Amino acid sequence: MFKKIFKKNLRQNLILISFILALIFTIAFIFFFKPQLGENKYLYVTIKLNQGVWWSISLRPGIWFLNGLKKGDYESDFFNNKSAEIISIKYYQQQDFANVNKFDIFVTLKLKASLVNDQYFYKRVNLLIGSPINFYFKKTYLTGTIIDIKDNLEDNYIEKTVKITKKQASPWEYDIIKIGDKYFDGENYLLEVIDKKTFPVSLITTDYYGANNFNYMESRQFIEVVLKVKFKKNNKNQYIFGEEQVIKKGDVVNFATDNMLFVGYSIADIY
Repeated sequence: MFKKIFKKNLRQNLILISFILALIFTIAFIFFFKPQLGENKYLYVTIKLNQGVWWSISLRPGIWFLNGLKKGDYESDFFNNKSAEIISIKYYQQQDFANVNKFDIFVTLKLKASLVNDQYFYKRVNLLIGSPINFYFKKTYLTGTIIDIKDNLEDNYIEKTVKITKKQASPWEYDIIKIGDKYFDGENYLLEVIDKKTFPVSLITTDYYGANNFNYMESRQFIEVVLKVKFKKNNKNQYIFGEEQVIKKGDVVNFATDNMLFVGYSIADIY
């Protein structure tokens, strides 16, 4: 009698447990894999490395992080298939003294995204311009803000001649500018020095009390440098250098070559 009751209760409990497990599995499947049920498509997503939210003030990465990034590094999905791969790494050194050893780094990834209700998802996260995203690659943890989403990897550049000038430069500065010096952003040579000129000027000094001291004139130079620069153009017909720097006449530039920074230079002409 006892055995019959036990077997009957056991069968009922097994049925109940099986039902609960099936329900949990169904809920988990819907929660974790619902974005994967849509149409899969490969997208090229560019992110600017930071702490994720673009409106917050975050530290820029240093050279150690740049050295740790490798093209071809990838992230795997739940089934150990490659879901995101680093395709392009571009970097631009900052010229202000507080960030002189820091970089703006832009990484382009090839993502396997899912299209659900006309929206793209990756790891259950909606892919939107300005939204934060993070990746656990095999060798690097990467976090940043999405700045571009597109179907192909083409970069269309426009080459322009740019004249930059600097007033009251130190005499040694002209000597370190080398014709033929270039800047490589990790993918392309974007800038090359093709000419330079200098004109001697004098700086009137002041004495202890702030009065002009005409007896001692400090030697300075007016420097003019001509560059060949590759730009992109945005939908507002603006020239863009380094993914996000808008270039206009009169602007103070954030240019560099592989050997020097152009600090305090202004754009005199673009042609």
